Amino acid sequence: MITAELEFPNYSLLPYEKRFAIGELMNLLKARDVRVGAKTVTAKIPQNKLQDAYLLTYFRTLSINGKCTTLLQSSNEGTGGRQSTRYSTHGLHEYKGKFNPQTARHLIANLVPEDLPILDPFCGSGTTLVEAAHLGRIAEGWDMNPFAVHLANTKIKTLRLDPIEIEDNTDELVQSLKSKWSLPNTLDARLEYLLKWFRPQELCFFEELREKVGLFPKTKDFFLTIGSDLLRDYSQQEPGDLRIRRRHSPMPNENPKEVFLKRVQKEVLKLKRQHLSILKAQGKQNAYLVDSRKGRGSADLFGGAITSPPYFVALPYIDTQRLSLVWLGLSSPSEIRKLEASITGSREFRNSEERETHRKVENGVYLKWPKELRVAYDELVSRTEETSAGFRTQAMPALFARFFTDMAQTFNTVKSVVRRGGRFALVVGQNNVGKGHNTYAINTPELLALVGESQGWGIQEIIALDAYNRFSIHSKNSVKVEKLVILRRR
Repeated sequence: MITAELEFPNYSLLPYEKRFAIGELMNLLKARDVRVGAKTVTAKIPQNKLQDAYLLTYFRTLSINGKCTTLLQSSNEGTGGRQSTRYSTHGLHEYKGKFNPQTARHLIANLVPEDLPILDPFCGSGTTLVEAAHLGRIAEGWDMNPFAVHLANTKIKTLRLDPIEIEDNTDELVQSLKSKWSLPNTLDARLEYLLKWFRPQELCFFEELREKVGLFPKTKDFFLTIGSDLLRDYSQQEPGDLRIRRRHSPMPNENPKEVFLKRVQKEVLKLKRQHLSILKAQGKQNAYLVDSRKGRGSADLFGGAITSPPYFVALPYIDTQRLSLVWLGLSSPSEIRKLEASITGSREFRNSEERETHRKVENGVYLKWPKELRVAYDELVSRTEETSAGFRTQAMPALFARFFTDMAQTFNTVKSVVRRGGRFALVVGQNNVGKGHNTYAINTPELLALVGESQGWGIQEIIALDAYNRFSIHSKNSVKVEKLVILRRR
């Protein structure tokens, strides 16, 4: 056994992160005689386990006999007084409701056997896939949002790009953007839609960019994603609003071409700074356009699953990315509403669908529901029966029923592709319905755990997490209470 000293990061860890830190030290490195101080931990570690120190998430350095080694995750994050969640390719594009990457990394390393693939059935922007790449793990993501799938795959591809090649392509691309672009005389449905949300001068820049990046096949998606991230700022959509609403704040003064160049340079600098650790990105990771209620792949394919699912009163995922979906050609304007209504957690509901959902509940179609779920549903119905309640509030019971039914199907599908004994980790936030003193808290994590249990999963553990403050346009909508639900396939 070797006596080692491990240093915590420069920033303060939350209580659950300290618990995770000690847990992974004992689980991954088989540490013994662990002594926890304010800034460091000392432990005895088998010599043959020291090579696995790169798996640790919540330590900055490891020192043995005075020799100090900076650990991989610390190199990824860089130095700073606050935990970085936009390191590597995580910050390539704004995306609401992103999974905390450190949590994803910890779960991958500690819950899924090293030789087995990982599934994220609600992969979103690809946080789990990026962390799997850093750890050299095979991983697959599913999502029904075409933009999420595009973004997740772009992040993975960007990990393996040569920063020097990006710089060379950037120079050529910027020189080719001559600001003399004009829109065609005959507009298709896509351009007609975009012209409703962009002034011609800004739209001409984005359209020229979209065409010229085709000259660089390897870096094309990287450039398109940077361009997409600028769309909100230069559109007639209010940048600080998650829904599609007309702009009331002033337009940016800076030329979009200059901002695009600065953003590319910022991402390239990040890739250069982390190039040594990014070179460790191995394995195969892919996101697929898949409905998690139906799935894809063969039985017993995955060693485990890790995700942060949507909520039954989810934020408007598709609405928020509507401009990107249309500009990138991932969806036609006419398909947006249908796409929004199709995803798990959607708020879109036709009156006939709402009535049908209530009828099914009352007629016992959902008899397999855990009794706690029916109690929560009935409570929600009683709280939303007031005639003064708005149509969205009145729809909450039906949304609740549809969401948990959809999640039951997802639990069943994931069970079919995860090996027996494999674990399914879900980071889930509590939902609040109503406003002010009429706010009603729904314990979504516990209810989801019970739904999972009804579909053949065993409940292993439910851990309270401190939800991070968000520093973006999504902060006022962010969930304040989160829990980690860990299920095991029976």
